[in-house]
Amino acid sequence: MKLFDEGGHLTDEGLRGLTLSELDEEQRMEAAEHLDFCDRCVERYALALTDETMLEPAVPAAPVVMDRIRFQKRKTVFGKFARVAIAAAMALVVWNGMLLSGSGLLAKSASWVNHLPDSDSSFSQTVKGFGWRMDQLMNGLNSWLNSGVQGHPEHNS
Repeated sequence: MKLFDEGGHLTDEGLRGLTLSELDEEQRMEAAEHLDFCDRCVERYALALTDETMLEPAVPAAPVVMDRIRFQKRKTVFGKFARVAIAAAMALVVWNGMLLSGSGLLAKSASWVNHLPDSDSSFSQTVKGFGWRMDQLMNGLNSWLNSGVQGHPEHNS
């Protein structure tokens, strides 16, 4: 059996032998190597393969697979939504406790704002005082948060 023609491409006989598994191991390896690099022969080989009758499953698999994919997608989306909802609820609880309690952030920030300089000062003085006020604000927040953690019953052990 002649596997290749003068141009170096698979012959019709070689393609037929490849599709019907009539080639020996060496010929099959040579044909496979040639198909790795020759688009023309790959195209001819694909056309030769389409002549065979394709088997069809008794029950189509696509609807079952698509149902599984939809279920996994819903499960994933719901899981992400639930995590975000729980995180938002926890953030609201913490925020509510920090802002609205008697010694909360609103009460502290109101006292800090009352100590700001009057608006009759110059812009440069305001800019210079801004850094100092930010330090005061951060120190106040830090001490307030530390006192809240130390005053919590779980941390007094």
